[in-house]
Parts: sequence; structure tokens; C-alpha cells
Amino acid sequence: MSDPILDGAVTEAASTRRMLNFMVLLVPFGLTAGFVGGALGPHLRAAGLSMTDVTAVTAATSLPHLIKFLWAPVVDLTLSRKAWYWIAAAVVAGAYFALTALPAQGHVGLLTAIVIGQAVAATVLGMALDSLLAHHTTPEQKGKAAGWFQAGNLSGSALGGALGLWLIDNVDATLAGAIMAATVLACGVGLFWIEERGGRHGGKLGPALRGLLRDLWQVLSSRRGLIAVLLFAAPIGVGSLPFLTAAGDWGVSHSLLEMFNGWISPPIVIVGCLLGGRLSDRMDRAYAYLAASLSIVAMTVPFAILPHTPTAWLVVGALYTLTTGLAYGAYGGFVLDTAGTGAVATKYNILASFANLPIWYMGRLDGVAYDRWHTDGMVWFDAAADLFGCLAVFAIIQLILRRPARAP
Repeated sequence: MSDPILDGAVTEAASTRRMLNFMVLLVPFGLTAGFVGGALGPHLRAAGLSMTDVTAVTAATSLPHLIKFLWAPVVDLTLSRKAWYWIAAAVVAGAYFALTALPAQGHVGLLTAIVIGQAVAATVLGMALDSLLAHHTTPEQKGKAAGWFQAGNLSGSALGGALGLWLIDNVDATLAGAIMAATVLACGVGLFWIEERGGRHGGKLGPALRGLLRDLWQVLSSRRGLIAVLLFAAPIGVGSLPFLTAAGDWGVSHSLLEMFNGWISPPIVIVGCLLGGRLSDRMDRAYAYLAASLSIVAMTVPFAILPHTPTAWLVVGALYTLTTGLAYGAYGGFVLDTAGTGAVATKYNILASFANLPIWYMGRLDGVAYDRWHTDGMVWFDAAADLFGCLAVFAIIQLILRRPARAP
């Protein structure tokens, strides 16, 4: 069946509606991490769990994202993408009931297992959408599409923490789980307006798997694939500075922090993602990601040099959030373009696994820097790591580009 977007016979408004639909479809992916870190953590702490137990539960949500490429071939080789989306959405929704209904005391291990299971399901949901999106965009639209896509991810994360915490504090924990589950399923309604494109890998599993591995090798052995791995594994573009966690050092009240998380941050990050996607379409996508990463450095330094007041924190925090969205939009355009078509879920998510590495290790290193050098020391460390990473990656990219391109 012909697709009007791929055929070029579609208006800008229709293209934007398509991308907006993909954005909403990805919101459940962001909701999971946002809810676990921003709502479940405080809920478990209030229920009497130690900080060690709480962090053990909440940190578990990031583990599947580091190795999700291991099960990505299953999405590429079996069922349809829509089927995998609904299966994953059902598991994610069910996990909200379990996480909010299960008593905290004496169930740390079970809660951790549920969090991991929910995160695995969220990765499958994201894989299904990665593949659908790749088959619904032209090369010229990769940045724009990725901007909308990452807007769904980051706004979903903010919504999961803010809405989940408000529901738990003001309504009821179990009802909060039910509302979060309903939100996940409601977001999936837009899938009915997305055509299944690209099909499945036909034939026997063996030949299909060999074709998948061939697709993957072509990406990772190419110059562009090497540049992608280098960019995503470096400590750049992740917006890892824990300025929300350290907000008290600027005298920020709990009410202002809640307002920033729930109402101020989401629209700002959406705008940043869309601008990053547009930037990715207007220049070389690797350099667009580097430029966006440098903008994060520019918005990190003011945290240290301006007075530590709530007003300064609010203004700089809003700009830092904008540049983080810019980097995520540029990142999405580059990885979507590099993944191409074919075994998209596998190729996209092995690159995304590299991108999750700096999120993890920079978060840990920023925490160590805070304990050793306090707030300003942490800020300067984070900015220096990002700046040095950008300069080093730029230099290595120049060396890679001088190498003769591999013959097809």
C-alpha cells in the first residue's frame, strides 16, 4: 500500500500530525522510568524503607536499557510491531497495579523484580515504535521525526514522576497505579492510525537471523556506525547534572520543585527536542549532536557562577532542560538515520544501549563529585567532562573520516 508521506504527497500539517501521534505513542516508554524514580521512590521512602533499599528498587529500572539489544531481534523476527506494542503495553500497565498495591515492607526483592520486568516491557514497546517510525519517514525527515519521538520520551518521563507523585500524595497509591495503567493503554489508541510497514522477516528463523546479523554488521563496521558508537558512549549530550536532586542547595522549595517537574519542564523539553530534530535535518547529524552537547556545557556553567538562589536555579534549570531536549532530538535524528531500515529494532537499540552508558556512569560520577567537592565542584566536573568529551570526539571523528570508506 502506498504511504503518502513516503511518496511526498502529503502536507506539512499531515506530516506533523503523524509525528505527534508517534510522540504520544512513546509516552508510556518515558512514563516507566519517570514514575519509578520520581513517584515510587518517595512512596517507598515514606512507607519506611531505608534509602539503600529504595535506591536498589529505583535503580533497577535502568538495567534493562543497558542490554536491551539482546532481545531486540525477537521484535524484528517475530509477530508484528503492533502486536509487540500491545503486549508490552499490557505488561507495563499491569506492573503499575503491582508496584502500588504491594506492601513495601518485606517485598524489596519482589518490587525490584517487577520494576525490571516493567522496564523490559517498556524497551519492547519502544523497539516496536522505533521500527514503525523508521518505515514511516524519509531520510530528509529523520531529524524532525526523532525530535517528536524524543519529546514523547522525555515528556513522558516528566509526567510519570509529577503525575504519579501527585496521585500517590493526594489520592491513593492503588488508584494512582490504576490511573497510570489507564494512561498507558489510552496512549496506544493512536496505533490504529499507523500502518504496519516493512513486514516481518519471512522464512525460517536461521536465514532471517543471518540477515539480521548482516544488517547489524553493516552498521557497526561502517564509518558512520563507528562514529555513532563513539558519540553515544562518550560523556556528552546526556544532561546528567542532578540539579533537581540538589535543588535544596539553591534554596528551592518543595512546591517550586514540583511545579518545575510537572508544569515547567515538559513543554520546555518538548520544544528542545523539536529544535534538536530540526537542527539534525539541517546539518550533518553527527555535528548537530556535538553542537547540542556543547550547548549543554554552556548552560551548565551558570549553575556554578551565578548566585545560589531559587530564581537563578529556575532560569538556568529551564535553559539546561531546553538544551538537554536539543541534544536528545539531535541524538534521535542521528541514530534513526544510522539504523536505516531492515532489522531496525536491533540496530536502533544496540546504538541506544551505548547511549545509556554515559547516563549511568555520569550519574554515578556526578554523585561522587558532589560528595567530594560539593555543589559547585560537581557542576564544574560535569561541564569539564562534557567539554573534554566533545573535543576528543570531534578530533577522533576527523581521523575516522580520513580513513577510506569501506566498499559496499
